[in-house]
Amino acid sequence: MIILAQSMVVRRLAKKLTEVQVLRFAIFGAGFCLLLFYFINNAFWLYYIPPFLAIFMALNKAFSNSLISKIVTQDKLGEAMGINSSANALANLIPAIMSGYIASHHARLPILVGSIIMFISGIIFRKLYR
Repeated sequence: MIILAQSMVVRRLAKKLTEVQVLRFAIFGAGFCLLLFYFINNAFWLYYIPPFLAIFMALNKAFSNSLISKIVTQDKLGEAMGINSSANALANLIPAIMSGYIASHHARLPILVGSIIMFISGIIFRKLYR
């Protein structure tokens, strides 16, 4: 799903908007999709939310990498992309560990926590890139 989103949506938006403009919207969009998952009480909706989440996550990944490559000087690009890769690996590890503990309190609570973290990261991004 993310491959389809990147091939269809990212290409079109890259021609029209800057990285910062897309990320301001996409971070909140992903957080909103996660929040919708938290409130689902009917399996019917499980077919309609994932495509939107995939699109927003594809936008986040593609445009954040593009923003990093634009703001870093050429001689530091490899280092910056390596740090970004390490941060992404850590960002995949911590939620996997923490969600087990959080889920012990309530089964759907990790989804809510993830949504809140996405909204907080969106607010921080907006403040840093005005």
